[in-house]
Amino acid sequence: SISLNGDLVKYCVGPSGERWHSREYDGVAVYSAPSFCSVDDSISLNVIHREMHAMSSTIVEEEGTSLNTAIVGVQTGFIVQSRDKFGNLRSGSSTSNIEESGDGKSDAFLVSIVGPSGHETLTSSAMQILSCHDSSISGYFRLSYGGKVSDDMPHDVSDSAMQVVLMSMHESGSNSSVEVRRLTVEGNYRWHITFTDHLDLWSQDSLKAVPGSEGFGAVSNTMSVSMEASGGLYPVRYTLWEKGIYELSVFSGTTLVSDSSYTVEVGNGSPQASSSTAFGEGLMSGVAGDELSFEVVVRDQRQSEVQSIKASGPIIEFVNEVQRLSIVANSGESFQIDFRGETSEHITVGLSTVEELEMALEKLATIGQVSVTLDGSSTVIQKGDVLDIEFLTEHGSLTLISSSVQNIVSKLLEGEAPFRAERQSFSCNADGGYVILSFN
Repeated sequence: SISLNGDLVKYCVGPSGERWHSREYDGVAVYSAPSFCSVDDSISLNVIHREMHAMSSTIVEEEGTSLNTAIVGVQTGFIVQSRDKFGNLRSGSSTSNIEESGDGKSDAFLVSIVGPSGHETLTSSAMQILSCHDSSISGYFRLSYGGKVSDDMPHDVSDSAMQVVLMSMHESGSNSSVEVRRLTVEGNYRWHITFTDHLDLWSQDSLKAVPGSEGFGAVSNTMSVSMEASGGLYPVRYTLWEKGIYELSVFSGTTLVSDSSYTVEVGNGSPQASSSTAFGEGLMSGVAGDELSFEVVVRDQRQSEVQSIKASGPIIEFVNEVQRLSIVANSGESFQIDFRGETSEHITVGLSTVEELEMALEKLATIGQVSVTLDGSSTVIQKGDVLDIEFLTEHGSLTLISSSVQNIVSKLLEGEAPFRAERQSFSCNADGGYVILSFN
């Protein structure tokens, strides 16, 4: 409320933006309120939060977890409360006159956990969940974040493969700038993705699913991306694999959140048979009636190492080979085509058609499909015709076909394929005689 000399001031804002104030002299209202005003004694004032302030932000325990204790192999965590420098929670507020100051889920906090041997574990609040709602649809999709788009990934991509693809999108000084964990929920895949590098890029442009490089969105259309963070509350989760005392620090950029670190004591997890070992003479041999002994070293859950290899190279497109057959035989003469040891039916000049030549070639065991074209309007093969034979299913550079009469065969376009040409060898231990080789 606004008062002047103890009296409430009534005011309103007109359509033009000008303000009208009430005026009274000797207790008499000398200006009446315009018709567009709805005069009220009180004014509604909406105050929103300011920019994120790391030192004013706070860390609280998540239900069922502790900031100071953890167990080997068991996921634990906490919640970061993002606040401005006045301690207001950055829940994602805005007004009609002030642009939105944070959406309550895009502030990024990096977490460093340093163990007793000096090994550092990194995690962050920049965690998103990529859910596929129909994993039966096969195909490829891509992911984008920070202004870049990933390589193609299959619909059932493993967590380690997706991790390598995402790590390669932006140059990183860390060997594990992204952590991916894939789950299967009701028959569909779900990937939990945590970024630990380029958090500034992630905050500006977070993860999205986009169609594959071919432009097909069959897989990406079944996907959605969500965040657990909301209302200025940022869950952080981590798992440690060595017992001991750890130092946990949370950063926004290079500034320590809440201006302090935390000490976490990590204890042994539950026993696991596959990690435990046994040794001793009693496991190897003994004498009946004698006491035998051996020792068992009981260990808790072990972290399995995962290594990934990414191979890249230029993609060579298939180029179909085209061979040219120039007809020299006279009208009425017949000829046959030979390819890789297989011989076609007779083709008669002046009588057989292009379609019949194509069918004769496709009957060979060494040819799948071909396309035969003839220059001109006639479909009957005549002397002097030039026919182009395109091999549709036999890839790479091929041996020339041969004709039983003096027709001319040449290679118009050499085939190419993204694989090496096959090589076969054989040995013969016979002292004499001959062998017949065939190729199918």
